[in-house]
Amino acid sequence: MRHGLIGVGLLLLAATAQAQTATPGQAFGFNYVIQDLATYSVTRFEMQVDGSAWASVQIPPVRNDGQTGAGNNTYVVPVPALTPGAHTVAFRACNTGGCGAASPVYNFTMVIVPPPTFGTRIVPVG
Repeated sequence: MRHGLIGVGLLLLAATAQAQTATPGQAFGFNYVIQDLATYSVTRFEMQVDGSAWASVQIPPVRNDGQTGAGNNTYVVPVPALTPGAHTVAFRACNTGGCGAASPVYNFTMVIVPPPTFGTRIVPVG
């Protein structure tokens, strides 16, 4: 069933062991059927974070990976600045007639990792 719905699921790019943990600098990836982009005259995608208002992300860059699947593209949207803790995100495709159904909500936890230490050296004691 392809009716212009956003593909199989969301994945968090650049996350390895825990796909449900996000850190600043990562991106959401969502799949969409390549043919449906033209068939349904998709003009933009929209993102909804934590149930807030839908916001346009235009047609984001494509970064296909091992989970993209034949006939699909994986579109990449930067993870926005969020407070640490539990969050949700969903995407939907839109054209001049309106927007299609939203993807299933993707649950993730935002984690802020401190920067590395620096300036290691030997210092006098006392």
